[in-house]
Amino acid sequence: MKSLGLRDPAWLWTRESHPVVDAKKGTVTWSCVQGSDYWRLTASGVVAHNGHSRVIPVEGDFSLEGDFSAELAVQYDQVGLIVIKSPTEWFKASFELDGQIYVGGVHTRETSDWSLAPATFPGGLMLVRRSEVVELSWRPQGGEWAKLRQLTLGGPASAGFYSASPLGPGFQASVAGLRFSLEE
Repeated sequence: MKSLGLRDPAWLWTRESHPVVDAKKGTVTWSCVQGSDYWRLTASGVVAHNGHSRVIPVEGDFSLEGDFSAELAVQYDQVGLIVIKSPTEWFKASFELDGQIYVGGVHTRETSDWSLAPATFPGGLMLVRRSEVVELSWRPQGGEWAKLRQLTLGGPASAGFYSASPLGPGFQASVAGLRFSLEE
């Protein structure tokens, strides 16, 4: 596995986010604005592909993890990890506010699905892709990793971290201890 640091020029923001990067500590703090989201058609009919994400190209196997914190205050405020193949095919894993904090994932293949479980926050998320199978694990702050979901999403994509605030005024998000490795 080859680890890539936060200063690697391959990392790109999909939307201006006013980041503060501390490569030595492996932390990034950024802002997201109202009306930002990744969602496609299901339930509400909304189509949105304008969240704040910092991603890096991936082709094969990879591992991505980090510990997230944010002031999630309004319904559907969310922060986590994302793998994007296209505006109609992607997977996001996040901590999200919907009356309480949940951890979950949305796998979009033309339309979005949504799976979730009650969680404590702040906490960690990890995505590992092996042979086109993506596995999502999560942990409460200082806790043990627990597997939450598995899905297929292979081929060239971009992977990284993201936040979104579909209904609220936006918020500051942070990821610490970010670790990203590509299979060589």
